[in-house]
Amino acid sequence: MKTKLICIMTYLSLFPSLFSLAGENTRNDGEIPQIIAESPISIGIDSLNHIILTVSDQMKFGAFVFMPSLYWVNKDGSLGNEVSVCRLIEESARDKDTLRFKVLNPPTRKGTYAFVIKDNSFSVILDKVDIPENYVMRSEPLLVQSRTSTGVFKNYPVDLCSDTLRILHISNSYGENLLHCIDALVKAAEIDISKISVGRLMYSNGSFKNWIDVEDDKNPDMYWYYKMTGGLNDALSYLEGGKYDGSKFRSVLKENKWDLIIINQASKHAPYCENWNSTGDGGYLPHLLNIIRKYQPEVPVGMLLIHSYAEKYNANKEHWSTAERWEKIRNGIEWIRGEYDIDFIVPYGTAIENLRLTEYNNSDELTRDGTHLASGLAQYTAGCCYYETVFSQRSTTSIYGNSYRIQEQDIQSAAKVPVDDAAAETAQKAAFLATHNMFEIRNPDLADLKDYVYGEPLNQDCYCFMFDMECSGCAQTIPYRVFSSTGMLIGGSISEDEWMQLPKGLYIRNGEKILKTD
Repeated sequence: MKTKLICIMTYLSLFPSLFSLAGENTRNDGEIPQIIAESPISIGIDSLNHIILTVSDQMKFGAFVFMPSLYWVNKDGSLGNEVSVCRLIEESARDKDTLRFKVLNPPTRKGTYAFVIKDNSFSVILDKVDIPENYVMRSEPLLVQSRTSTGVFKNYPVDLCSDTLRILHISNSYGENLLHCIDALVKAAEIDISKISVGRLMYSNGSFKNWIDVEDDKNPDMYWYYKMTGGLNDALSYLEGGKYDGSKFRSVLKENKWDLIIINQASKHAPYCENWNSTGDGGYLPHLLNIIRKYQPEVPVGMLLIHSYAEKYNANKEHWSTAERWEKIRNGIEWIRGEYDIDFIVPYGTAIENLRLTEYNNSDELTRDGTHLASGLAQYTAGCCYYETVFSQRSTTSIYGNSYRIQEQDIQSAAKVPVDDAAAETAQKAAFLATHNMFEIRNPDLADLKDYVYGEPLNQDCYCFMFDMECSGCAQTIPYRVFSSTGMLIGGSISEDEWMQLPKGLYIRNGEKILKTD
């Protein structure tokens, strides 16, 4: 199918744009604008891993949206589901005539896609001051072939709204951190749990390789199954697997119909995705996926984006900050999405990193021992992220506004942060922002979600960040400005003292991305 590049632009303003590529279609919630003029912008593809935009006539880009998205395009030309976000490879678009975007999860199926730059994200082209308002542009038709799957692993789409929903986590103690509060959050949202079951297999410090040992009856330690929430009577609530005995693991996998299986790598191996396909201690991912397929031939497989160690943790041999370790864990998620088509991600590690930018961060960086999440607010935030990722669609209610709280007397730990109304709002924002953009850290205190209503179209880039605008050919140059991670204007030409007074968070200052950590 031949498709067209379309973009709508207003001079020194915001413009939504649709660059059609070559996908599949699922829903109808938008229409492609009418084409009325020729465009100075062209689009090129060197692969479906990268998208290239170029301006002509000696023009330059002045600013650009940071993370546009790929969407399915329905047969009637309307937009379907979002399938991937795209990241600008360069640090800044300013004064460039060519921009390159990395597609973080290149699609594997043929069809039609749209490269979408949403409202409240924008580009301006320098030295082109006479572009009329409501100018609509067009390029030549573009035909793109879909990326060929590696063939290593066939994944399947997740249906979170199916009549019954059975989710299994093949995890470790980090899975307990994640799911500690989920039962209370689900019940507070008054979700019907009669046809839901969420359980987790737990192997202490469990890595991909450790679960291979369990399957081979070579596990030197015990493992357990726990039911975390749900009312489905599936004869599973608690199981204990003995040493050198994988029978319970096999029975959980083969004697139950799972609708989603979620895995995660052990924390010490999570930053090193380059080893996951190996047969070393940090490897054996293909082997684990093969075991899952052996017992569950068509189950969708998802992944956790786990949280990072506290900087002072004694196992942090690399001496990375939490943000540096999180970035490497995030890179592993990018890799697994492209390599194995595992694109259902619970990004609770991003939610925790968001929370670490707030006043609630402490000397232990929201952990109880440097590695495990502290009881109270940290585990609550992780649970909020799980709810938003897994249950918000089923319940048609966002985590933002959930009534569940954790009082200090109910937290059985010395390392604890209670969850009162103010802390709950911050945690819910941190989780919400993570689920709608797992690849960037943002301070939830800078986000205003009070007008968000579940079910309305969510402009993801409203919760991302924008570059400053400056037009060198304009009669009056617009001063440099600082934007928050939500696109809110902080101020123009602010002083260094004013900059230091801003809260921690991710900003765009003078056209450059800056993570402010003090």
